[in-house]
Amino acid sequence: MLLAPEKGKKLYQQIHAFLQQHKLAPRLLQQSQDIQTQLALVAAGLGIALVPKSAQLICDKQRVTLLPLSGLYTQWKIGVIWNSNIKNKERDLFIKIITEKIDIK
Repeated sequence: MLLAPEKGKKLYQQIHAFLQQHKLAPRLLQQSQDIQTQLALVAAGLGIALVPKSAQLICDKQRVTLLPLSGLYTQWKIGVIWNSNIKNKERDLFIKIITEKIDIK
């Protein structure tokens, strides 16, 4: 099972890079429009899927097993975004903590 590229372009690219890195060429049976559909199809026994680790929060743990992967192409780069036109002391404190505690490149 695979998320349709137009529904998750970066995830789709990352999954393909992971598969290529490990010289894997699985047979694609089904593309879905969302992660929930992928999880339902897997729970129904119709295949397996590479999904974000956060899918563990919404999957039926009695019907699906999620195995975390590691290594190249298994991590997302994230950032912080905010509207600087809005005053917010808690946000500014959070940003200060992040910039002091985390190695920002």
